Amino acid sequence: MNTSGRVVSNVPEICVAGDLEEARQAASLLQQDLRAKLHRYTDALDAHGERRPF
Repeated sequence: MNTSGRVVSNVPEICVAGDLEEARQAASLLQQDLRAKLHRYTDALDAHGERRPF
């Protein structure tokens, strides 16, 4: 499982444990990872002259 997958699975568990600050930090890491992946994806589309599907 990749890093973002581990973070996603941990966020609900961390919330249930009551550590909302830790959950917030984990969600922030997930958001950063997804933002980086989206940027790479759109760069690849642009490099190949493809339209963005969104």
